[in-house]
Amino acid sequence: MHRCLRVVDILYYILEFVILELWDEDDLWRGYNNYWSLKRPLIDSDWTRFDSYAARIKNLGFYTVEFEDQEQHSWAQPEQLRDYSKYPVSRETLAQLAFYRRRQFLLPNLVQLRWTYLDIHYIAYIPMLLGPNLTALSIGFHPPDNLHSSDDYTPEMYDELAPILEVLVEACPSLTHLAIWAEPEDNVKELSLVFAYGCQHLEGFTVTNPSWSTDILRLIASKPFLRKAFVAVDEEVASDLPSLRSEALRYPFPSLESVYIITQALPAGTELVTLMTTCRLRIFTLDFEARTYPSEVQDLFTALRDRCTKATLQVVNVMTRKKLRDWSLTSDEDALTIDTVTPMLGFSGLRVFRLDIPFMAYINDDELGLMADSWPLLVDFRLQESWGFHMPSEITWAGVAYLVYRCPQLMHLFIALDMSSDNIEEVTSKPDFKPAPYLRHLHVLDSDFCDPEFLACCAHKLSPIFVEILGYGWHEMDDDGEDLPPAQDPVAFFETATEFLWQMQFPDRKREHNNSNTSSVPNWLKSLPFRTERGRGNEPLGRSSGCRAVGYRASDLHRGWR
Repeated sequence: MHRCLRVVDILYYILEFVILELWDEDDLWRGYNNYWSLKRPLIDSDWTRFDSYAARIKNLGFYTVEFEDQEQHSWAQPEQLRDYSKYPVSRETLAQLAFYRRRQFLLPNLVQLRWTYLDIHYIAYIPMLLGPNLTALSIGFHPPDNLHSSDDYTPEMYDELAPILEVLVEACPSLTHLAIWAEPEDNVKELSLVFAYGCQHLEGFTVTNPSWSTDILRLIASKPFLRKAFVAVDEEVASDLPSLRSEALRYPFPSLESVYIITQALPAGTELVTLMTTCRLRIFTLDFEARTYPSEVQDLFTALRDRCTKATLQVVNVMTRKKLRDWSLTSDEDALTIDTVTPMLGFSGLRVFRLDIPFMAYINDDELGLMADSWPLLVDFRLQESWGFHMPSEITWAGVAYLVYRCPQLMHLFIALDMSSDNIEEVTSKPDFKPAPYLRHLHVLDSDFCDPEFLACCAHKLSPIFVEILGYGWHEMDDDGEDLPPAQDPVAFFETATEFLWQMQFPDRKREHNNSNTSSVPNWLKSLPFRTERGRGNEPLGRSSGCRAVGYRASDLHRGWR
């Protein structure tokens, strides 16, 4: 229970366990804003019951099953966390707990603490949960996907965090991992670095910042046990990267396994990988701003091939975070081909591959099959997730079916294809073909439309239970404000296709619709020519919204990986 709730909810459940079994519910009164507050002080017998439960808590803010590369996502799920939330304890109650507690530590065996942005208003009470066994502390002032929002925090909260960071080394001698998401105030960054300098066995340092100076980067690179790091490099520091390797530091980042790099230009990330000499990276993320070309991406992948151990690398994310509206694509300089990806094909243990840069994708079925054969353990495959292929895709349903066949653990697939291609049974009709048991999310990006029922049939052959089928586009209306038919409205198109898919997966639901005479699929739908011409070529580009046309509720189906 305590591994998936907000921190303040945990304290509510502990108090409920301790107090409500001793007294009637009238002994608690519900204060304003749905907070629980104590009506009387806790006595020794109360703390005995409290300790019997609190001693078993070793992780707060973590999910039962969690992958390391989900660090930016797992603790930023407001809908899930709020769904679990009941009546968190008030700040006054936390103050009372701190006052009445006779022992030094509230949760003496706590090992991992992730303080989500939903708990950030209670940040002054973090010292209550610090202890000698704590090894990891993660703090999020707001969701990582909304780093520039100031709705949930104030500068005073950073002031409350600063004195906590000052005593971390002494208060938590076992602490080896520190993460602070969203760029903190200068005093918090400085004190984080003080901790990094003083922690002799630092294993994780993920404190976001626009750029670290060369001296700070050298400090981080010299940590012999550092396995997980956030590295930010601006243009000035990028020009000085070769100085990281010196007589005193021949092997920068000697133990690094997981790295998140933010740079102005992609080649700086390539330079960092080159400096690592031989490494055992498992998770690699590169986020950059400036325009780049497939040849530079190929150089990066070549550096990863030359420096990383083939058996360890599992996650590769290469993406641009800017809306590059001034980019114009040409078929020569911006052509994404299999040659760009070829250096990565030797990493047979790859589980996540995400390449999210505006290129013109020239990938066909055979080349997609080559990637599938090289990466049979894929769980998440995203090619041009936010941008699309910017040209008619050469990939057909047969190519996608082969990818699903060769990668049975696949859960998320983002790829453009020729959805009107009628060749899926070339693969699905083979005796040894099995639908993907975990595939839940299919995003067809900027694929041209086809018949929505045909789309649903093909998707149903790939996986028995889809959560959603998505594609690019906005809700379109005519001049009178009336809805357009699905052939002209992307949102309506994917809603219709998903309804067909739902009916195939759950025929009982279809009969319910028919019995109630509320069929959601118009009779005229099948007669429409489902194809929409999309803008191609050298038009200015902007990051597509990837509009979520339709999706099932989390309560309807198990969502899988995250």
